[in-house]
Formats: sequence, structure tokens, C-alpha cells
Amino acid sequence: MTLNACGAVNAGKTTLLENLQRGFFQRKRTTKEQPNTCEDMAARTAGIEVGIIDIPGVGKLRKMDMAGHSWAFTINDFFLGKQTSISLVLFDVTKSDEQINAELMYHLGLLKAKESRKVLTHRPEVVLVATHCDKCSHAEVRAKKFYLSMRNEYQAYLNFHANVMVLNCCDPDAFGTLKEVLKELHKKILKVSMCTVETITSFMLK
Repeated sequence: MTLNACGAVNAGKTTLLENLQRGFFQRKRTTKEQPNTCEDMAARTAGIEVGIIDIPGVGKLRKMDMAGHSWAFTINDFFLGKQTSISLVLFDVTKSDEQINAELMYHLGLLKAKESRKVLTHRPEVVLVATHCDKCSHAEVRAKKFYLSMRNEYQAYLNFHANVMVLNCCDPDAFGTLKEVLKELHKKILKVSMCTVETITSFMLK
């Protein structure tokens, strides 16, 4: 199973994936020992970073950390939309309405396009994540507005989680709800995958 992290440059994708892997004791230790790299230009992803992510309470997933640079978008398109994947689509809630709308339309449009190329047998699981909430006094309201707008636009093609996540990706203690969401979606995809295998096996044995 794959966890995709999509979004514009500096949305917080890499930081989010790093902090998702930290348990309670790791969070306390790394908060004291490690410098804040959220604004570190050199730490930004170039291309696609592929690896294994081990999330406490969820399990091990294959990760796809998608670069937010425009030149990488055609590469990202190849990896998006796998049936056994969860896509986290991040957006910086402090940006203008026009910027957020354009960025979300682009990344969600890629996921929609992947499904439109074939018979729609499933809708990819998508979780919208509003980041930099510590820098916006009305982050919850803005995040909900864009969530409702994007869900209305793409719900025929994508399975949106029932709520938008509003996070400060640099706060390791802010990921409890997102981990619960990923745990829920992980179980859902496994169940669907097992049913698909059973159906195919039954058909072949007839």
C-alpha cells in the first residue's frame, strides 16, 4: 500500500511524513535535540522520494513524497492514482484564495485524470491537509471552505475523507487525528483488496 504526499513547494509534505513516523518518546526526544528544518530550502524534495514509512498505530506503507516544483509534475503523474494508495493533498492555508484554488485544482485534477483514462472501478482515497495553521488565525474556516469546494468538484472521481486535516506540520504532537484517519483507510483498502482477490479467484475456478 502506498502513501502519496502531494502539494506545492513548501506545503510541508516531507516534514509531515517525517513527523508521522514518530511515536511519543521519539517526539519528546527529537523536539529537544533536532533543529527546526521547516524553512530549510536545502531540505526540500527534488523529484520523488520513494521509501518505506512506518507509522505508529498504522503500520508500514510505501511512501511517495512528490516534489512541489512544476517541472516534477509530469513525473508525479506517473505514480498517482494507484488502487492501493492513499493520497494526502497538502495546501498552505496562509496563501491567497486564488493560489490555493489553483494548486488544489491541479493536484486533484491529476488524480481525476488518472481515473478518467480507464473504466472507473474505484475512486482513490484522498485526504486534504491544510498546513501552516499556526500562521493563520482563521485556518479552520478557510480549510473547510476549500475542502467543501474541492469535494463538490471532484467527489464523482475521488473518495474524500469526511474532514479536512488542519495541521502545523512542524508540531510532532499534532498528528493524532491524521494517524487515526490513515489507520481507518488502511483497513478499508486492505478489505477491498482482499474482496477483489477472492472475486478473481472464484471467477478463475469456475
